[in-house]
Amino acid sequence: MKFLFVYQFCTMGGVETVLRNRLKALVAEEFKFDILFLHDFGGKSIFNDFVDSVYIINDTDKIIDLIEKEKYDCIINIDTPQILLAVNKLSYHSLSVLEVHTTYEKNLDYLKKINKTNISAIITPSNYMVNVIKQKIPEDIPIYVIPNSIGNQFLKSIDTNSMINIEKKLIGWVGRFDYIKNLKDFIEIAKYLKSSGENFEFWVVGSAAASESVKEDFFEMAKSRGILSSLRWFPKIDYTQMPNFYKLISNSGGCFISTSINESFGMTVLESMASKCPVVAADVGGLTELLDNGKCGLLYQSHDIEQAVISINKLSTDIELRKTIIDNAYANVLANYTSEKVVSKWINLVKNFRSNFI
Repeated sequence: MKFLFVYQFCTMGGVETVLRNRLKALVAEEFKFDILFLHDFGGKSIFNDFVDSVYIINDTDKIIDLIEKEKYDCIINIDTPQILLAVNKLSYHSLSVLEVHTTYEKNLDYLKKINKTNISAIITPSNYMVNVIKQKIPEDIPIYVIPNSIGNQFLKSIDTNSMINIEKKLIGWVGRFDYIKNLKDFIEIAKYLKSSGENFEFWVVGSAAASESVKEDFFEMAKSRGILSSLRWFPKIDYTQMPNFYKLISNSGGCFISTSINESFGMTVLESMASKCPVVAADVGGLTELLDNGKCGLLYQSHDIEQAVISINKLSTDIELRKTIIDNAYANVLANYTSEKVVSKWINLVKNFRSNFI
């Protein structure tokens, strides 16, 4: 089978990470594929291993020409409603599968317009998202859960003794500076942690492409909360170095925190778990499933700053609890989220779609 994966935006986000992990596993299985993005916002470097298979096209006629030329057996549409028009105009029948990863309400509106003539099946990464999708789609289109997978580089051992010595406990946060990722709550949590007298430092990764006004708001917020001197912002870290980022945090005695108000899955949380970095997260969306209702990370009620601070302090001081959380999380990753296991399920599911389609 030959696949075409389609996604609107080529950024450094979770969907691109999921796609990269999947493609590496597909190469190992000797499948053929191409990747089509409508817009490039600086994420193309994630796909350096597949440079000959990456297309950036934002013209319906040119997209149709590409698909007609390559005769893809299966088109995987990842939250990109624009591609539906191109699929409908094809001269041949290709299996069309929709993957839903977004939790942005306005970006989910397109689900109200899909039907069985342009989508054969839907794949999503969590049971939480199944319920979200069912409330949107007008027809009874089959929905399947295939979780996101972790890249093998996160599972490799790293000699932490060779790492720089961090005297402060690091609290890590990764994401876009937007309302869903909820950087505001992270800043508030950092304020209370700093005022507690503990020696914390706060590392933020992401939003290199954010507007100057958004960046200025970030720094102004940090300054007004009195944490600017304890804050380090990394606009962009090469994806190959992210395992080191999480392990540095863990090695310092700190933890990773997700303050998101919604998540379809939670890739940065999965990366932390695989890197043996303990996690504190808001109890939203797919995060409760990923963290096994608190067994693999501490959950707090969304926006409850006090509870989040208490959870972080627990993980940074209670050695036995910290070890239990880390061990549970890592075992969960190995049992359910390795690329080999997840992609095998994905391939078998799509093959089943294909046999029924034919």
